[in-house]
Amino acid sequence: LDMTSFYANGENAEDEVIRHSEYEALYEAIKRLTPTQQRRILMYMEDISIREIARREGCHMNAVLNSVNAALANLRKILSE
Repeated sequence: LDMTSFYANGENAEDEVIRHSEYEALYEAIKRLTPTQQRRILMYMEDISIREIARREGCHMNAVLNSVNAALANLRKILSE
């Protein structure tokens, strides 16, 4: 039985386990961000625009952009540990 037919994009079980592990690491890293960075990075990951995040947060786009950029830098650092 060819198991690749059961996974999207030709993934096999090992690929799925690795992807799941990477998602877990990412969400654990997000928990280490400030609450504001957590909120904003999660919205950003859902493809919500910087403009829309700023509207929802009631702040200037530059504040959101700086926060998202800082969150991304923090995530890179955390995930490289």
